[in-house]
Amino acid sequence: MDIENDSSKLYKIAFIGKENKPAVFKYKIKDSPDEKNTNSGEGELINQNEFWINMSCSGACDPVGTTIPVTVQWEGKKEELILTLH
Repeated sequence: MDIENDSSKLYKIAFIGKENKPAVFKYKIKDSPDEKNTNSGEGELINQNEFWINMSCSGACDPVGTTIPVTVQWEGKKEELILTLH
């Protein structure tokens, strides 16, 4: 994740496994504690190696130390991770 400017974040999802990459995956990014800025949907990696998600912040983006839960699901598998802003 990169903070592009004071009012938007850019998330990049890339498959780094050794097996074939999934054609389609689902994602959920919980960008605030109250679910107000939750972004979820489907992405595809058929013709690309990376999928980009641009999210607008309501006002300034989160401060350093903020944690952001992310869930990615593909082909019956699920990975949950926590991003921390530094």
